[in-house]
Amino acid sequence: MSEVRGWWLPAEIRDRVGDQSDLQVGDMKVTVPVLSPQAVRDVGRYLKQQQERVLRDRTVQSIVDSLDAVALAWLDDETPERQLALRLLPRVTGFSAPMVRESIDLEQRSSTATHIWRTLRSEFRDPEVLDRFVANPHLFGDGRTMAIGPALVGAVFSSNIPALPHLTVMRSLLVKSAFWGRVSSREPTFLPLYLQTLERIDAELAGCCASLWWPSENREVETAFLDESSVFVGWGGVDVERHFESAVPPGKPSIFHGHRVGFAAVDGAVATEAIAEAIALDVCRFDQEACLSPQVVFCRGPMAEAMALGRSIGSAMRAVTTRLPPRRLDRGEAAAVRQFRGAAELAPTITGGGCVVPGLHDLSWSVSVDRFDAFPMSPLHRCLSVVQIDHWTDMLAMLGPMRPWLQNAALALPDEDATPIELALARLGVSRICAPGEMATPSMIWHHDGIACLSAMVRWCDYEDRHE
Repeated sequence: MSEVRGWWLPAEIRDRVGDQSDLQVGDMKVTVPVLSPQAVRDVGRYLKQQQERVLRDRTVQSIVDSLDAVALAWLDDETPERQLALRLLPRVTGFSAPMVRESIDLEQRSSTATHIWRTLRSEFRDPEVLDRFVANPHLFGDGRTMAIGPALVGAVFSSNIPALPHLTVMRSLLVKSAFWGRVSSREPTFLPLYLQTLERIDAELAGCCASLWWPSENREVETAFLDESSVFVGWGGVDVERHFESAVPPGKPSIFHGHRVGFAAVDGAVATEAIAEAIALDVCRFDQEACLSPQVVFCRGPMAEAMALGRSIGSAMRAVTTRLPPRRLDRGEAAAVRQFRGAAELAPTITGGGCVVPGLHDLSWSVSVDRFDAFPMSPLHRCLSVVQIDHWTDMLAMLGPMRPWLQNAALALPDEDATPIELALARLGVSRICAPGEMATPSMIWHHDGIACLSAMVRWCDYEDRHE
């Protein structure tokens, strides 16, 4: 049996997983549990009991302190779980070792106490509202308010970004909810390692969490998991989102982080080498797999300015790729990149655009420069389209049909254009606006997918002391 484990349970119920099997992940085998629907229900009920016994009486301060300690441990190269993740995740995911390290560092830096407290204050104003009734000046008289988290948050994870599942663990514990999640078949190793670190630092908190796996086609186990969960949080693409829209029991609160796209908008007149370098970094981080990553750069100005920007981004991507090599491509992915390039190579004869690549057989990155009538979706894998436009209204027209999927916009605009474009993008559905170079580094303070993810999970109780 493999020594790499794709599950984690609190010590008190670890023996509930009797039979185990090996799951082939990348070039290695990972041990996963063989679960029955009843075993899943038993784990869920145990975690809800833990929520009553442990989390209800824990202060938010004590939970933040422990989560901060875990984040700091994962930023320390001496931490054994981090060391193992740095060895395993490149093999499991195909991401390069430097990219895995970058991903872990970016995620954990934004998971420290400073970011946690800012998130809590952003969503609750006074975080002690999660501990007790606190004064609410908007209620009548001496009104008070309290926020109560669900008993058990259940999550199903995707595999596109290494080291991301811990975010749902943190959000659950911060609202004093127990947590359990199904890890992805393509990346089942990080979450168990994260919970191991939590167990070493705060065994009581870790005892309120579980990481499971079952075959996605096992609907009986999935139903048991969804039934026992008080709130469902899903991660995945369009097909996965569509499935859980029907699978989650009616009336059960759910949050789904699905397919989204990012883009940049640059005025050709203010485009600099620094802006090109920043965009190149945004594209290369996470190999464009993140919902925040740019697939398109809209460049306002003549085609000559768009081509200059494309060449500058290409030169910068060459440099970034040296530091952050791309992930391994399978045959289908490589074919999609070649198809992207093939279409881009037609641009010079039609529109005067062009294609910038590192070499004919080097698929590390690709930049297309062209005119389009619709938003050109990228095959990812560092394939970027620079879209030449004459007016910002051209960009807004292309973004309109993309409204359900818009996520992140990086802007490099003249001051006089910034405010109207920012307002237009917010109204179109963009949930985050930033500068080039910051697309892949959001803090957990960000309203993910436009949702206040902590307060979305709680219910509220108001005490009104009305004296009139």
